Parts: sequence; structure tokens; C-alpha cells
Amino acid sequence: MLSGDFCFSGSLQSVARELARVGKKVIVLTSADATNISTENWTFSQTLIDCLAGHPLCDDDRDGTISLADMQAEVASAMLHRENQKSGFFSHGIGPSTRFGQARSRAGHLKGHYAMAPDQKNGNARPVRVLTDDGQNSVCEFYYYSQKEERRIPSHLVRPISFQSYPAGSRIQALWNGTYYPARILKQDGPFHFIHYDGYTSQWNEWITSVRIRLPQ
Repeated sequence: MLSGDFCFSGSLQSVARELARVGKKVIVLTSADATNISTENWTFSQTLIDCLAGHPLCDDDRDGTISLADMQAEVASAMLHRENQKSGFFSHGIGPSTRFGQARSRAGHLKGHYAMAPDQKNGNARPVRVLTDDGQNSVCEFYYYSQKEERRIPSHLVRPISFQSYPAGSRIQALWNGTYYPARILKQDGPFHFIHYDGYTSQWNEWITSVRIRLPQ
């Protein structure tokens, strides 16, 4: 298994495909796609550690075990909702039901979905994972680099996370390093859009979500 938590870590897929070509079984799970820089947070590595440690919320299909499919789903969801980043995945010769561990407990009583909630440290809304919700209060898991904190938040302050979708061919402005640049959407994959920046080579093409997109003014 190859894993990477660094910029353009998805390029490990090219190594994996060479190994697959000569008949080797291989898995690649990375924090970013080959076209993307990675965030400076510990989200990918911590999520991978949680999966291998049998965290119940990593048991995506709630069957009591952590499979390759569970791990892929958990990493993809964490990177999307916490980092707005497309993770990388490739496997050859190893099925999605391959088990990597036992879930420590059943996750049936846990929610596990991501939402936005106010952070008492600065009042700004940030992504959280909702653990429980009794209709009045939600127990939310806040994540800071490598530290998790659980807090009880009034349920009416917890908002769903949503992403807008734009079709291929759309003209947009994409946010990069604090500035918007004219760009075009080449293709779409769920909440992600693969874009090309006007006047730049394809080397700068990347996957982004609607968080970094606005329509031309």
C-alpha cells in the first residue's frame, strides 16, 4: 500500500500503474490528486490512522469491519468536507471488500455527517463532524490540525454543507492564492470541477470545488 500526505501526492498513481503492469498487487491512497497541492493540515494522515485504529465512524457500511472501500470513502469525505480537496485512489488486484481491521464498536448510534458550526474560539463557522443530535443540541467534533475537540452546539446553529455544480465548458473565475483568475471547466466529478486557467499551460489545471468558484462579473 502506498500513501502520501503531500502536494501532488496523487502522482504516486503512476508508480502504482507501473507496478500493476508487471502483475503486482497495489493500493494507492493519497491526500491529493496528481494535479493538486495539499493543505497544511493533518487531515489525511489522521483519517488514515483512525481507519487503521478501527474508529467506528470509519465503518462506512456499518458491517463491523474496516474495508478498503470504507477507507477510501472515509478519506474522500474527510478531504472534501474539511479541506475542499480531491483525494487520490488507485488499486489493482485487491478488492474493495479487503479488510484492514475491526471497528471498535458499532456506529449505529452515531451520525457522522459533516456540517458547518460556529467555532467558539473565533466565532467563525467551520466544518465539523456531527456525532449525535437530540433535536436541540448537536455534539460536534471540531478538528484543529491534529487535535479533535467535541463540543455541544445548539442544533439550529449547525448548518449543512452544500456544493454547487457547474457543467463542463462553463466560464468561471477560480480563486487561487487570494486572487480570482479567469478559467474554464473541462470536466466535473461530483462536487469537483477540473479547470484550466486562461493564458496558462495545462500544468496548472486542477480540481476545485465551488468554494473556489464564482461566475464572471
